[in-house]
Amino acid sequence: MTDTSPKWLELARELYSISQSGLTYCKNEYDLHSYRRLQEISAGIIAAQSELSRETVLQTFSMQAGYATPKIDVRGAVMKDGKILLVQEKADGKWAMPGGWADIGDVPSEMVEREVLEESGFKVDASKVIAVYSCPEKFFPKTERSCDTLWVKNFR
Repeated sequence: MTDTSPKWLELARELYSISQSGLTYCKNEYDLHSYRRLQEISAGIIAAQSELSRETVLQTFSMQAGYATPKIDVRGAVMKDGKILLVQEKADGKWAMPGGWADIGDVPSEMVEREVLEESGFKVDASKVIAVYSCPEKFFPKTERSCDTLWVKNFR
């Protein structure tokens, strides 16, 4: 967020992002209801402070489904003795450097450190950005979602 965004707008956007992520991964009907209600509350806050209707706000937010993130994929290049750490992806069973979607408001180095720890159990210090790539459309078509990948070199 920029320094010019009012605090209520930052909070309403964050609340909506949390609900959007919850709806993406949640399977429990009770929790799904709660996440939908969070969306309605967020839209209500924005509507009350603007000239937009609650329905317009909900429609605008719903244009981007899925995990609420700027669609930045972070990967940790963890190397030791000429070898690189790979983990097996849960989504497709393929091998990849540890990483995942960036979370809103997180520092890139902290995102990589968290992802490496969560996926491999290794604690690392992210020390250097080594590459930033645009994700090819064959992996994430622009109509679905697009992403950039940030690769960070880790040592420890």
